[in-house]
Parts: sequence; structure tokens; C-alpha cells
Amino acid sequence: MFDCIIVGAGPAGGTAAYHLAKAGKSVVVLEKESLPRYKACSGAVSPQVQQWFDFDFTPAISLKAESVRYTWKMDDPVEVKLDTQEPVWMVQRDVFDHYLIQQAQKQGAEIRDNTAVTGVEFKG
Repeated sequence: MFDCIIVGAGPAGGTAAYHLAKAGKSVVVLEKESLPRYKACSGAVSPQVQQWFDFDFTPAISLKAESVRYTWKMDDPVEVKLDTQEPVWMVQRDVFDHYLIQQAQKQGAEIRDNTAVTGVEFKG
């Protein structure tokens, strides 16, 4: 029996698991994929998230971006300087998500990957 069962080992699941386990709750995270798992995503993270954690995210950050370069409808690339106080963190989601889950494990959270949740049953 656990105080909390979390479905999904993405950033939300990892964050919840970390803070709940740190607060002394028994936590299990159920993830359908094998960890670390690939996640197609732009991977831009605001450095403001650091304020919610007491560990350093540096090992999970690929680079810190002060500008972005993009194209639209095959036109010439456009580069824009970001109007932010700090550079935006660019991460590979498999690395970032797994790092966050590992921090939750260090706090006592249990992780069960390759475990798909197919439904929820409430019993009164």
C-alpha cells in the first residue's frame, strides 16, 4: 500500500514523486515505457523551475539558449534573442525526465517502469 500512486514518469510525475517522497510519503511511479525512454519534444525548460528543487539540474541540461532560430514555410531562417532574465534550458527529455525520476528515487520513491496503467478502480 502506498500513500500515493503516480501514473507517468514525465516532468509532472517526477516532480510530484520527488516532493511527496521528500515529505515522507510512500510513493510509487508507474511508467508504461522502459526508463530512460525517448520523448519527442522541443525540450525547452524555464530556469525558473530550479526554485522548486533543492538539487542542481546541470547534469540534465544540454545547453542554455539565449536565442532561438527557426524557419516558417521553408523561408530563410530567423534568429531571435530571447527576452528572458536567464538563458532557457534546452534538454533531451529522456535525460531530463530520467534525472528527475532518479532524484525522486533518492528521496525514497519507488519506480516501476514497463508498467502500463489500463484503468482506475475506486472502492469505497
